[in-house]
Amino acid sequence: MVNFRLPVSRPWKWVLGIVGFFALLIIVLPFLIPSEILRRYAERQMNRHLTDYTVRVGRAYFHPIGLSLDLDDLVLVQSANPDPVASIERLHASVHWKALIKGRVVGDFLIDRPKLYINLKLVRKEEESKTPLG
Repeated sequence: MVNFRLPVSRPWKWVLGIVGFFALLIIVLPFLIPSEILRRYAERQMNRHLTDYTVRVGRAYFHPIGLSLDLDDLVLVQSANPDPVASIERLHASVHWKALIKGRVVGDFLIDRPKLYINLKLVRKEEESKTPLG
């Protein structure tokens, strides 16, 4: 029986181990975070920062390799009216790896098939609101 070992120094073993750990984490992470928990978290965070409006998110997907997030079937509703103000089929947000490595945070947002529903009733409620539009 022949014992075959590659001559790898101790620091390289650590580097390979860390890289392997992060590669495994990237593969396993989407299965560790159920999409329903991610959807509820995204919806809760958006609604916490909105005044007089509520957002409903249909589905949420996290993609660790591209550090991106997809939110599907978003609906924005004015609190005073049950009618939707806007709907977005898909909101895709991603981070640029190259800029992240250089210590900067750069991202892209893609809004797919947005629809706005504006009528006189919604505009009047917005005028009555104490929250500035800007």
